[in-house]
Amino acid sequence: MFNSKYEKKQFGLKVLKLLEGWAGRDEFEEVQDTLRESPEARALYKKYVNVYSTLKEINISSIPKIDDELAEKIIEAEKRAPAIRKCRQEKEKQGCLIEDVHYDIPKRQYSKSSVIAFVLSAAAMLAIVLILTFADRTNQSIRAAVVEDALNAQFSDSSVSFSSGDSIWANNKVSLSEGYIELKTPNDVLITVEAPAEFDLSKQSDLQLDYGRIYAKVGDQGIGFTVHTDNMRLIDLGTEFGVYKDKKGWTEAHMIKGKAAFISGNSWLKKAKRELTKGKALGISNANSDAVEINPDPEEFVRSINSKFKAVWRGQETLDLADMVGGGNGLGTGKYKSGIVTIKGEYSDDIKEFESVTTEYEDYLAVDSLPFIDGVFMPDGGRGPVKVSSQGHTFSGLPDTNVRYRVGVLNGAYHPRSGKVLPHVMTLQGVKQRYPETSAIYIHPEQGVTFDLEKIRGIVPNFRMSRFTAKFGLSDSIFNDAVFAEPEKWQDKSGFKSIVCDMQVLVDGKLRFEVNNQTPVDKPVDFDIRLNPKDRFLTICSFVPMGKGAGNAGLAMPLFVNPKLHLDSLK
Repeated sequence: MFNSKYEKKQFGLKVLKLLEGWAGRDEFEEVQDTLRESPEARALYKKYVNVYSTLKEINISSIPKIDDELAEKIIEAEKRAPAIRKCRQEKEKQGCLIEDVHYDIPKRQYSKSSVIAFVLSAAAMLAIVLILTFADRTNQSIRAAVVEDALNAQFSDSSVSFSSGDSIWANNKVSLSEGYIELKTPNDVLITVEAPAEFDLSKQSDLQLDYGRIYAKVGDQGIGFTVHTDNMRLIDLGTEFGVYKDKKGWTEAHMIKGKAAFISGNSWLKKAKRELTKGKALGISNANSDAVEINPDPEEFVRSINSKFKAVWRGQETLDLADMVGGGNGLGTGKYKSGIVTIKGEYSDDIKEFESVTTEYEDYLAVDSLPFIDGVFMPDGGRGPVKVSSQGHTFSGLPDTNVRYRVGVLNGAYHPRSGKVLPHVMTLQGVKQRYPETSAIYIHPEQGVTFDLEKIRGIVPNFRMSRFTAKFGLSDSIFNDAVFAEPEKWQDKSGFKSIVCDMQVLVDGKLRFEVNNQTPVDKPVDFDIRLNPKDRFLTICSFVPMGKGAGNAGLAMPLFVNPKLHLDSLK
């Protein structure tokens, strides 16, 4: 791939600039193209990164950037250097004779890259002096990162505030007292910080963490990104990782993906280097220079935030639809025993609004108060095709029903007071479906709810929803006399097949799954539905077809247990 030593040297300098955070977009793309095309370049790249990380291991400060004007001056100074004087030793034991020796200095051509390489290798002492003199002043003018998002962020200095698009400058200490902040460096490193935390970026590729929790997702351009504490350094080799540091000196590093060099010890004489790989975690205290293996906890760190939806994602692999019915974002922020009043198309956390029974019919109602709920409807096919989305999707496969339902779709397996039925936690096969251990949507027959998958995708960027899973069943708490103001006195619950309910799952108005004639004594049905990236609306509904149920539709208590959307990384 390399046709000359010059090309190889140029490639090495570009890699160094990338690692040091000096490279521009064009240089980054040139390195990327070279790596794609050349096995030789990829091998060299690995060597450069290993050398770079080894130098960082002994805590050598970064070499300051040398500009073109300085390079030209060095070349000219060398050309104009005076003749040297040569010392000649006589055979006899005589004193050293000094004589003038004139050398014709040929006009040689120097490339800028050769001069820079020469300075980097031969002028180390000069570099140290320059670092001590100028590094802080230079770095303070470097935009080390840009704020991507902030959620409930408060800072120790009340005069400080950051919002999306604001710059974080090098060597400026940031003390986050509450909330979360998400940063992105020019080198494609996404950093999420959780309060309380104090940190600063010395440049685009180095973060000093005094205390707190940070999570870093490092792109290809950011390889070599380093997190420092007072007792360890973690040098990235293409990873996702979390670092925690408390105020007493205990530090943890959790590797989520890829690998990194973990360098422990607060003295260069007592440093140890280990490789930290996916699924592993190390901890170290100030009192000990040796790191110890600890149990990894992938969900300890906030990986991304979304202030629009008030979402704090810690790496959960599913989103909870019941939580969204309760006004949440699928990550546990919803309220138990709250939901959607179907006849109004509105969210409510007043349980009394869910106690009445109605026979009123309304066409599809959009639920504007909940960001991830598209709308609610009554699945009565006796009136013709039923509208099941705000975009006009209809479904003609629904039966005629008597449109008699308890008003609302609830977050939780909780039955409100209604008629002679007392408020209670419902059961499936005799087991109480308690919140929050069990997630559930209670959706009494003749009701349906549609979720907006497009909006839900915005909660966790760079992930796709691959599946929808849940368990459908009818509560058998109706066989418990204690839940009735006037006990029903069931003689033989196994004989009560008259309490039946059907359910359907639709995607964009098309049937994907259904259950017919479910009863309280039947085993709940598990289902798993594949979702495509272009699927927009997910609908669930329950109903009792006309002629079924022998008038006992009011005792059917359908539950969708653990209704989850499963997340897969786009990469």
